[in-house]
Amino acid sequence: MCQTTRSKTKQWITDFLADRIQTVVVDGECSYTASVQSGVSQGSVLGPPLFLFYINDIADCLNAKVRLFADDTIAYLAIVTDEDACSLQNDLTKLGEWEQKWHMEFHPDKCQVLTISRKCNPG
Repeated sequence: MCQTTRSKTKQWITDFLADRIQTVVVDGECSYTASVQSGVSQGSVLGPPLFLFYINDIADCLNAKVRLFADDTIAYLAIVTDEDACSLQNDLTKLGEWEQKWHMEFHPDKCQVLTISRKCNPG
């Protein structure tokens, strides 16, 4: 992509995200107008791809396999040895560092651990 096209694309996205305001309407009554400082418009066509561009590097330094879908992220790793468990814990620590660096917020109440085993009584 040439520099001019790249600059125009960047400016277009910047314009899309800049100087936005929001108002809530309930039963025909409007709230005060507030400035929107971050994020993309809910329901916009650009929202999902811009979010994916923003978080695209989330898996770069992880040993676990990572799958991204909309605003959901799945990290998984087969735990066979103690070293595997340490590796997964290190990945979780790195995800916490990524979260702080990029001012994102994971929601622990939405997180789950799924254990799959061939054992009759996994411990």
